[in-house]
Order: sequence, then C-alpha cells, then structure tokens
Amino acid sequence: MRTLPLLVILALGGGGLYYGFSSYHALKVADENAATVQDLRQAWLERANWVNVVPDADKYREERSGIDKWYFTALTDHYNRFPAFKNYYREEAELSGTAKGKHHKKAEDLALRKQYYGLVKGVFDSLKDGSYNPQLTATSDSLRLDLVKIAKRTDGKKGFRVDLVVWGAQRQLDRSQHANGVTVSKMNTAAAFSGMNIKLWDDKGKVLAEMPVTGEPEIKVDYPERWIAEFPPQAVLGYYNLPLMPAEAVKMDLEMTVTSRSPNGMDIPGTFKWEIPVDPAWKLAPGETWEGATTEERSKDYIDGKTEE
Repeated sequence: MRTLPLLVILALGGGGLYYGFSSYHALKVADENAATVQDLRQAWLERANWVNVVPDADKYREERSGIDKWYFTALTDHYNRFPAFKNYYREEAELSGTAKGKHHKKAEDLALRKQYYGLVKGVFDSLKDGSYNPQLTATSDSLRLDLVKIAKRTDGKKGFRVDLVVWGAQRQLDRSQHANGVTVSKMNTAAAFSGMNIKLWDDKGKVLAEMPVTGEPEIKVDYPERWIAEFPPQAVLGYYNLPLMPAEAVKMDLEMTVTSRSPNGMDIPGTFKWEIPVDPAWKLAPGETWEGATTEERSKDYIDGKTEE
C-alpha cells in the first residue's frame, strides 16, 4: 500500500528534473545563438572598417558587396543550425498590432514607427539580396556616406527624395539600472548632419541657383538594430525631402557634412562632395516657378564659376 505514494513522488521528482533540464538546455541554446550572431556582427565590423575608406567608388561597391555576401551567407548557415531563432522581421508583429502585450497610445506614433521600420527593412533587404548599390558614395575621415537613391517622391507630394546611409559613425551602448532593478540599455550614436549645399549650373556653365538645406534628415535612424537585430552594425539611415529644381538646371554640385565624435570627445567631420548631372525627374517642367525662391546679388565671377563667395 505504500508503493503508490512512493511512485507518485518519484514521478513528480522526475518531471521536475526533466523540466529543469529542458529549461537549462533552452537557455543554453538561446545564449549560444545570441553569442554566435554577435560574433558574426563583430567579424563584419572588422571587415567593414577598411572598406569604408576605399576611395574609388566602384571598388568600394565591389568590396561592400563582398562583405555583405559573406555576412548573410554566414547568418543563413547559422540559422540552418538554429532555425527556431530565425526571424529577421520580428518587429512586424508589434507594428501590425498582433503582438501580445504591445499597445500603441497614438496612431501618429504607430505611423512614425512604421516609417522607421520601413526605411530599415528596405536597406536591410537590399543588403541581404545583394542589390545594395548606392547611386553616389564617398569617404571622408573614416566615415562613409552612401546616397542610396535620389528619386522623385512617391508619396503624392511634389519634390524628390535623397535616401542615405552613413557607415562608421561612433557610438556607445549605455546601461542604466532603474529603481525596480530593471537594466535599460540605450545606444547613443554620434552622427550630426549639418544639411547639404546644392549649387545648380545651366547649360552655359554658369551658376543658375543655389539650394541650401540645413539640419538633420526628415527621418533619421541611428540604431537600425532596434528594428532588425541582424542589421550590420554602425550604420545610420535617413532621407531628405527636397523641392524640384529649376527646369534650366543641367548639373549640380552637392556637398554634405556629417560629424561624428570619438570616445575621447574629438570631432570627426566628414565632408562629401559630388558633381553630377541633374536628372529630369528632379526638375520642374519648363515654365514652372520654383516656389520659395529668393533673389540675391552675386558677382559675375561667381556666376561664371571663377570665385567662391
């Protein structure tokens, strides 16, 4: 009669032991997955540091494509071993409102978050499938600025949009512990945009107009991994919306400045310059007025491109 209680106790003890072992194994596998992904990200960063400073644009694109291919092949191999953890687009459940326990107070907040995520996902997918091919690229003081796409706006508004990625901006992960014992981590990225200067030239080689743009991009994502954890590290994404240019413009000088800051507090200024033809999609139709334009006096030598003012 005493055998039955003993068997029940043994069964309960065995169940507890199995549950404990299963939990330990699950945690161990999760830790191994996280550590391997972090190792891959660190290895990518070590390769990317020298790629960022390749001066020749075509050589840079070739080298960038190479390290991206290596990185995503390594990720695929890893997730073939750990398939339960593969979920590049895990944030989509939260943004779609299907994630449990996640609530957004304002529709405006959700719309903005979707913009951030959409920008990150677009660049991530191009890196992953090998189609990342910036229209313009330049390097300056260890920073790399890729103008990924310059194209007419697709949101129904007049103008064109400049999508960009900065590689190599310095950043630091800060951790703080709240009174409830919870540790909160925040990535602080040093990447300040002063805007861009655009000088337009007509078909006679004379300065037609200037378009100074000040301040930060309309949308700036300084920690893409917040949205897709496997996004390659040390990138800053953003875009500027700009008005259409005068129909007479045939060439433009484009200059942008991005400043980062080293851990020792030294500014790292990156100045990027391009001279490019003006695409018809970026221009007003003949006869259309450039809204918001102001008139200023310039010297003949400046208009002829002989001096700077």
